[in-house]
Amino acid sequence: MSEVYSTRALCGILSVLTEAHEKMRAASQREYESATVRSLEIRDLFRDCYRMRYQLSIIAEQGVINASEAAFRKMRDIRDFLSTGGELESADYENLRTDWGALFRRLQHSMRLELRIGKVELTGGS
Repeated sequence: MSEVYSTRALCGILSVLTEAHEKMRAASQREYESATVRSLEIRDLFRDCYRMRYQLSIIAEQGVINASEAAFRKMRDIRDFLSTGGELESADYENLRTDWGALFRRLQHSMRLELRIGKVELTGGS
């Protein structure tokens, strides 16, 4: 496998998780005809995360797989929270988001290590 493909695939999971999060946040703010419709829409926005999860499990080393699995599961928790009517302004969501941010940073650091890229201090973002 080429190093370029590997780098793109590793970065892909970061993009897919972040995009799913932002889309689910936006969807949770809309009005729906029913709780079922809300749940289905928010769950559908998460679907691509599964594809990237499976791709990563084939190309990444164990450290990245462990970090990506933890980040994936936390984002799935956020999906479940928002799809069942959870509010962005709640303390529960803030706790989920804080945990997600820490796991996202851990995933970034794991990927940098696997790609043999020097350590950096990342701030801001998720």
